[in-house]
Amino acid sequence: MLVSGRRRRRQRGGMLVVELLVGAFLIFLIWLPAARAASGDEYVFGSSAPLTLTHDGFQQQPHISGNIAVWSDDRPGGGMGNPERIFSKDLTKAEPEQPLVEVPGGGATQDGEFDPVISGNLVVWLAGSGSYTFNSIHYMFLGDGCPGSPGCDQTLPTPGAQPWDLAVSGHRIVWDDTRSGVFGQTGIYMFDLDSPSLGAQPVVTMPGDN
Repeated sequence: MLVSGRRRRRQRGGMLVVELLVGAFLIFLIWLPAARAASGDEYVFGSSAPLTLTHDGFQQQPHISGNIAVWSDDRPGGGMGNPERIFSKDLTKAEPEQPLVEVPGGGATQDGEFDPVISGNLVVWLAGSGSYTFNSIHYMFLGDGCPGSPGCDQTLPTPGAQPWDLAVSGHRIVWDDTRSGVFGQTGIYMFDLDSPSLGAQPVVTMPGDN
């Protein structure tokens, strides 16, 4: 049977989880291999070596702009529950990759960081427990001491938002939003960092799944 909907792929340990949103239903497809595969590494096209060294955990959801690559990474060291973190690497430099936030949430929660996107030096990502329960959008401008300095990690002021499927161009951030609380009734919203006083602006809020 063929179905249509939105799909999200995640790996945890040796388990592959695909979350498929079909209409009002969220379906989980789980594969448990007989033996754990090697950690997922990110590669640059044409290279015979991974972008990152082999680490415990998985490196996934890569995105790139210019010479900067970003991805979600659940290697050890992220604090309580070892949550996913966003890492970045400048492909023109020999320095190793580094997390944008050393310990998400200051170690007070197990919420992770997922689905990074990048445009120029602006990185945007989702924070939350995953499984379509993201509760905030974070962003950071790389450079001028970031990452690594206080105040680098910023949260988009979008109260009530339930975001997923981020995109970014220039300083404009767009996302799907299920703030209605009803799966299958999503809208598209946009936030312009150059005009923060406007807040989150609806792009499409027609009935149905936008």
